[in-house]
Amino acid sequence: MNMDFRIIPADTELIPQMLKIENASFSDPWKEELFNFYFSARAGTVLAAVSPVSELELFGFIAATIVPPECFIDSVAVAPEHRRKGIAKALLAAVGGDFEVTLEVRESNLAARELYYSLGFELLCVRKNYYDNPTENALVLRKNAVGHEKRTC
Repeated sequence: MNMDFRIIPADTELIPQMLKIENASFSDPWKEELFNFYFSARAGTVLAAVSPVSELELFGFIAATIVPPECFIDSVAVAPEHRRKGIAKALLAAVGGDFEVTLEVRESNLAARELYYSLGFELLCVRKNYYDNPTENALVLRKNAVGHEKRTC
């Protein structure tokens, strides 16, 4: 894995760059208010992949809600120019730890699905017409921590 980045706890100073990455990554991106909520929420965790030279140069981020022993990935995104460098994989590993990790992904997002399946995520269920802009199914994927029982939706 290429480690030309560092993973650090994110702070509100990075929100403008997070918004730029969100807008480049998703057809229905998060708004600034939602990022502010995550930084103020007790259960919210936001990590950033930044340049090894400057913590203000954002390559990607992950936002998750953690209620042990579970972790729900609410958003993970990497700037287009930094994709396929192991950043998303490192962010998922950093936040997931020993938790049972669940996330939703657009059915059409083949690159993300390929990554998640390569990391051991399995299809849990399908949420029909879950996403807007355009309307699309969400695949709910889960990766069980060692020793955890498999569950269903």
